[in-house]
Parts: sequence; structure tokens; C-alpha cells
Amino acid sequence: MEAEYQNISVEQVKKMTGSQHEKKYVLVDVRQENEYQNEHIPGATLIPLAELAEREAELPADRPLIFYCRSGKRSQAAATLIASSRSGSDQKNELYNMVGGIMAWNGMLLSGIPDLKTFTQAESVGRVFHQALELERGAERFYTALLGQVKEEKLKKPLATLARAEEGHARTLHRHWAALEKDVAPFDEIYGQLTGDIVEGNQDIEALLDFFEANMERPCLTAMEMALQIECMAYDMYRNLAHNFRDKPLAEVFLDIAQSEKSHIQIAAESIALCP
Repeated sequence: MEAEYQNISVEQVKKMTGSQHEKKYVLVDVRQENEYQNEHIPGATLIPLAELAEREAELPADRPLIFYCRSGKRSQAAATLIASSRSGSDQKNELYNMVGGIMAWNGMLLSGIPDLKTFTQAESVGRVFHQALELERGAERFYTALLGQVKEEKLKKPLATLARAEEGHARTLHRHWAALEKDVAPFDEIYGQLTGDIVEGNQDIEALLDFFEANMERPCLTAMEMALQIECMAYDMYRNLAHNFRDKPLAEVFLDIAQSEKSHIQIAAESIALCP
């Protein structure tokens, strides 16, 4: 008997991805690279439909796979192809086709492709962790700088929470680094030497602060929308890093951090409701 896939609505996808740990599912975008670069759902892994057969081994055999495209047609084909390929095998994934595709999606979307050049699998473990620490340090510096510029008291608590969370992520990364390699310097020594001048997406902190100062008509909304974008890009980056390092211990580390990033997205989203 052939394996089957299920059609799933956008709302069901949101519920599934919002309530489950990152290790429990994979969201796959089967559109072309230029479509993905234009806009995509945060956390989605790009595998164009035309490449699916030759890249099927990248898809885990033990987690639900959710396919989406522009309208639901290509993702239906993708789910059908994977279901047929895995029919009769020991691979028992739940397979889903998101009906309506990205056209039906009414949530956050990102543009661009996560810049993972500095995280290639050819890099040493130390280099990978060091670059990740730089980005966490950059985000912490950005939120701390915003704290010094915003006037609304109600905005300071979520910004302080996000700043602390970035340092918390950095400490988590350092802990995993030290577990994988010997003679890693203490956290405070490494963290204190980081420049932290960019955040996820290679966005320059000074440029981000200049943008904030130039858009002061609604400073609360501007600040929290910027925070929301940074956290979504961080989630997107770590989720894609987990895919790139899927056969290495680093994958589990990145999935755990991606899971934490979802809570940061929620903090930013809820804070927007506090803005006048």
C-alpha cells in the first residue's frame, strides 16, 4: 500500500509549527530560489520541486514533512512524489501539503536567503560557534542601544528581556562549543572580545539605529517591528543551519536555539500590541 499525504490548512500549519518543538517537523518550500528570495515563511528549507528527487536524502525519515509552494499545486506534487518514493519503506513520515500555498499565508514573511556562507560545513566547529556568538552579541548590542533611545517605559521591559535572551543564547552556544572541543576560552573572555557589529541577515547595527532615528513618528511600533524582523531572521537562520548540518551534532544545537527564537518572536509580537 502506498504511503499517503494529507492536505493541511494554513491555520493548521501555524498551530503545528507554533506548538511543536523544532525537532518535531520540517517545513519545505518547493518553489524556485528567486521566489524564496522574494519572500518565504520563516524557518522553511528551500528544496525546489525540480531538485526534490535528487535531494530527497536531505529530508529526515522520522519527522513530519510539510510542503508548501505558491498556490499548493507544486507542494501537492512534492508530497505525492515523496509518498510514492517512500512507499513500502521503513520511512514512516507524516506528509502534508499546505493548501493554498504562500498566497493563503497571512503571517510573517521574510525576503532574502539566509546568509550561511560563514557557516559552511567546511568550517571548523570553533569558527561556526564564533560566528554565531558574534551575531548574538550584535543583537544584544542593538537591543541595549535601543533601550537608551526609547522613551516609553512599557517598551523597556521587552527590550531588556530580548537583550538578556541574546546573551543567554550566547552562553548556550559557548556551553555546546566547550562540550565539543577542548581548550575553549571562558565565555566572558570570548564574549568581551566580540565586535558584535552586525545581526542576523548581516544587517549593520549602526545602519539599523540610523533607520530607527529616521522613523520616529511611531517609535514604539518602529522599534518592535525591527525586533520582530531580527528575531524572525534569527529563527530562519538557525533553522536553515540545522538543515545544513543535519548529519552533525551541531544540528541539535541549532534546532534548540531555533526553538528559543520562537519565544522571542512571541515577545516582540505581544509588545507591538502595547504600542499606541
